[in-house]
Amino acid sequence: MKDVVAGTAFYALKHPGVSFTRIAATHHWFNQTAMNHAEINGVVHWDGEELKNLLQNFPVSRFEVESLLAG
Repeated sequence: MKDVVAGTAFYALKHPGVSFTRIAATHHWFNQTAMNHAEINGVVHWDGEELKNLLQNFPVSRFEVESLLAG
């Protein structure tokens, strides 16, 4: 969560006028402290279960991921 919050100012300066939604994701889980920090700082947090649900509802191929990373 701290990295997401800290990065906000950098990206706001780099992309003026752009509205961001701060999201933190993990394939495992967030502890209570991290969830509290997320709530206080307006960060959406996705744990492994949420990511699993998203991927089931919106499948992504490896090719699509690699294409995004290459761009």
